[in-house]
Amino acid sequence: MHPNMNDFQAVVLAAGKGSRITDLVSCDEFKCNVQIGNRPMLFYPLRNLKNAGFKEATVIVPNKYRADENIAKELQLHIDYVNVNVELEDQGTAESLRLIKDRLKPNRHVLLVSCDLITDIDLSELCVRQRVSDALLTLLLAPLPTQLTECAVPGSRKKFQPECDIVVLQTGTQRLLKFGAAADFAENVTFRQKLVRQFPSMQLHSDQLDCHVYALHPKAVEFVLTHKLLATFKGEVLPKLVEKQFSKKDLRDEDRSKADTLDTLKCYALLSTSFALRANTLQAYKIANGEVKNIFHDLFPGGSENIFKEKTLLHKVQAKKSVIGARVTIGTGSRVLSCVIQDDVVIGEGALIQNSIVCRGCKLGKNVSVINSFLGARTQLGEGKGVTNESVGISSMEFE
Repeated sequence: MHPNMNDFQAVVLAAGKGSRITDLVSCDEFKCNVQIGNRPMLFYPLRNLKNAGFKEATVIVPNKYRADENIAKELQLHIDYVNVNVELEDQGTAESLRLIKDRLKPNRHVLLVSCDLITDIDLSELCVRQRVSDALLTLLLAPLPTQLTECAVPGSRKKFQPECDIVVLQTGTQRLLKFGAAADFAENVTFRQKLVRQFPSMQLHSDQLDCHVYALHPKAVEFVLTHKLLATFKGEVLPKLVEKQFSKKDLRDEDRSKADTLDTLKCYALLSTSFALRANTLQAYKIANGEVKNIFHDLFPGGSENIFKEKTLLHKVQAKKSVIGARVTIGTGSRVLSCVIQDDVVIGEGALIQNSIVCRGCKLGKNVSVINSFLGARTQLGEGKGVTNESVGISSMEFE
């Protein structure tokens, strides 16, 4: 049984350009359309919201985005798509929220969710924590997936180094006392003496994934809307809100008593032990495609180690632990091992494709060898060609 979600408005951030996965985005026009397990990544957080008890969601998308009506139909979820202009520069997540202020319902808590989240965590637990504690903010944390560092990034010889955050929580209550990217701290994490006296027992975490899921009190929403110089939620708004909970003057109504300060509105974290991943890098995208069938058993029934889409032609092909898109043709005797093969790809006979990403429209000749590589959209490799640890047809994606 899920709690009543009438106190919440679900908002999905899906207007980002995907600056770390530019060549993947070029295949699907928009980041939120990038296919994971042969479904647009936007499908997964919307499914999380449906499963948490939400009946509707507001989704912020780029101006030229055309809504995929199949998502709403499959999920039986009312989706309000709000188109925003992202042509000039990448809009920060906080700015995206300000752009839809007229669509925000008054006096509602906002559940803010990123479109690249892949998880089966029950988001209703976060909402319950938010309402029971009447928190200013509650954020969702999960263990950093070990898969991120276990293998090389396709197209690179380097191991992936995931970004780490410093999260400091009060022992027992999981009250959020400090938050920031590890790169923003010097060698030491410092604390004010007053904070240490008030919270003598703390836990510092550097191995948690910020899932980019935030439950916001109406006062936190108002703070975001009025502080227009704060562009990004995680980098600017979140640390400010954590600091403000100890303020004696900010974010309080004028008619409150002097004793009723922001300290009565606390920030918390919900630590989940379940798998969660943000598919916002090439490595994470590859892992997400490999994990969805293990996470969402009802979406991928049958126990197959591969995921196939319609009109895919395979004849005497060895395929293992791979996601293969629509209208793909793979020649006799070819092997596809631990790969993502997007739509409209043609692979000749006798090919070996291993631990690689082959983007939409590629044409690979007979007996090609593609190992731990990334092939951008519409790449062509002639008969007998081989690439290892290479990126072909790529522009400026980040690999580190």
